[in-house]
Parts: sequence; C-alpha cells; structure tokens
Amino acid sequence: MPRGSSAKEKASQLRRNRAQFQENQTQLDGLEREFQLQTERLLHTVDRQTLEAQAQSQETQDVLRLEGELATAAAMHARELGEKHEHLQAEHRRALEQRLELAQEEAEARLEDGSRCISDEAPANCAEAVFAKQVAQAQVSH
Repeated sequence: MPRGSSAKEKASQLRRNRAQFQENQTQLDGLEREFQLQTERLLHTVDRQTLEAQAQSQETQDVLRLEGELATAAAMHARELGEKHEHLQAEHRRALEQRLELAQEEAEARLEDGSRCISDEAPANCAEAVFAKQVAQAQVSH
C-alpha cells in the first residue's frame, strides 16, 4: 500500500498545486488589470498635462508677442512725441525771434522818430521788446 498512498499523496499534492496555481493566476490577472488601469490613468494624466503645457506655452508666446508689439508701439509713440516736441520748440523759438525782431524794429522806428518811448503805447512796447529779448536770450542759452 505504500505505492497507493504515495499515488494518493501525489494526486492530493497535484490538486493543491493546481489550486495554488489557480489562485496565483487569479492574483496575476488582478494585478495585470490594476497595472492596465494605472497605465491608462498615467497616460491620461500625461496627455492632460501635455495639453496644459502646450496651452501655457502658447499663452506665453502670445504674451511675449504682445509685449514686443507694445514696446514697438511705445518706441514709435515716444519718437513721434519727441519729433512733435522739437517741432513745437522750433516754432516757439521762431515766434519769439519774430516777436523780438518786431519789437526791435518798433523800438528803432520810435528812436528814429525821436519819441524815445514817450507816447502811451511806447513804454509798453519798449517793455515788451526788453522782455522778448530776455526770453530769446534765455532760449538760446538753454
């Protein structure tokens, strides 16, 4: 009977091994499903983060482009304002020079007439001529 019992033991061991194999196979299947789910979640997360990074990159590029356009517009505006400022200064200088010339001509004409700023208008014109000359000198010195 030792042979019979050994066959029974072998059959019993075989059944235990099959049961253990089945249990291991079930665990392996569960782990494979879990691995697949985690892989899909990871891929989904990576895809989402990639899209977010692309959107942020596009926003950054847009901001940089707009900053460049704004800087260009500001430089052009500053140049235009500078040109206008120079033009207005030149016009102002010409107007003061003309005013000074007129005042000097009037003063000379009065001196030639011998009035020497005696009439009612003459002192005002003389004072205006002096003022215009001082302003012109101040403009030239700056």
